[in-house]
Amino acid sequence: MRKGFRITFESFDLDNPGDVIDESLLIKGEITKPTNCLDFSISHEGQIELIQKALDKIIAEKTALINESSDKTLEMQQV
Repeated sequence: MRKGFRITFESFDLDNPGDVIDESLLIKGEITKPTNCLDFSISHEGQIELIQKALDKIIAEKTALINESSDKTLEMQQV
């Protein structure tokens, strides 16, 4: 049997944690038998990729909140 792993980003409603707003795959890979001490982890490049993708998702979520706020302000000014 071959094994793999997936690391996902999930945003959810804090008042109802079962209500998932977004779920995205950040990275995936194969779990293999280590051949040296460096094989026990994700490569340095893989770690940087994981952090970058997670930060990109967080920034996108926060940007959406700014845009929602700006849209509501604009609507109030037009009334």
